[in-house]
Amino acid sequence: MSTSLSIDYRLIFALMNGKVSTALRRRLNEDFRTAGMEINGDQWDVLIAITQHDICTQQDLCNATSLSKTTMSRMIDTMEEMKIIERRKARVDFRNNYIRLTRKGLSIVNQAQAIAVRTLKESLRGLTKTDIITSQNSLNTVLNNLKEKEQQIAAQQAEEHHKRSEEHRRAVRRMHDHNSGNH
Repeated sequence: MSTSLSIDYRLIFALMNGKVSTALRRRLNEDFRTAGMEINGDQWDVLIAITQHDICTQQDLCNATSLSKTTMSRMIDTMEEMKIIERRKARVDFRNNYIRLTRKGLSIVNQAQAIAVRTLKESLRGLTKTDIITSQNSLNTVLNNLKEKEQQIAAQQAEEHHKRSEEHRRAVRRMHDHNSGNH
C-alpha cells in the first residue's frame, strides 16, 4: 500500500490568510480579559518586542511586529496613556522617540507571560515537539521566501526609478543643449 501525501491548498491558504493567527489572537485576548489584564494581543506583541530590545524606536517595533507606522503610532499613544510604556525624544536625532517599559509595563509583561505561554501550549496540544519544529521551520522558510521576493521587487523598482531618472536627466540635457544652440 503506497502512502500518498496530498497537499490541502485550502488549508495552506487559510493559514497564510491568517485564520490560525486570528483564532490564536482571539483566544489570547479572551484569556487576557478573563485574567483581568488591560492589554490585548497586539499590545502584547509590542511589549515582547520592547523586552527583547530594552529600549527601541517606533521603527524597531514596526519591524518586530509587522504593524504599519500609523497603527504603531496609535498603539504607542494608547499604551503611553495606559502608563505601560514611556516615550522619550532621542538626544541626537530628534525625529526618533525611544520607547521603553514603565514599572507598570514590566509588571504586566510578567503577568501576561504566563497567560500567553498557557494559551500557546493549549493551542499546540496534540503536536509533538518534532511537529512544532517542522512547522516552525516551514513557516520560516515561507516567510523568508516572501521577504526575498519583496527585496527583489524593491531592487527592481529602484533600478527602474534610476533608469527613469537618467532618461529624464538626458532629456533635460538635450533640451538645454537644443535651446543653447538656438541662441
